[in-house]
Amino acid sequence: MNISSILITIHPPSVNETLKSLKCINGLEIYHVDEDVGQVVVIQEANSVDDEVAGLTAIKALPNILYAEMVYHYFESQNNIVEAIN
Repeated sequence: MNISSILITIHPPSVNETLKSLKCINGLEIYHVDEDVGQVVVIQEANSVDDEVAGLTAIKALPNILYAEMVYHYFESQNNIVEAIN
């Protein structure tokens, strides 16, 4: 499992339109929005690093995105998760 937080800066007049597009990206949860400055923090959950990078790439490809970068990354292998549950 991969969990990351991504800081996004959006052209402020386009925040609401872009939020609709972000909600369509699988595995994203919108955590915080500051409409005045166009900053959004999302949490992304992905099955692999490749899926995580694909999600970030999809965000960067959206119109009106000025900046999008991963600011936190957590990785735990499936084996560790199973061991923690048992």
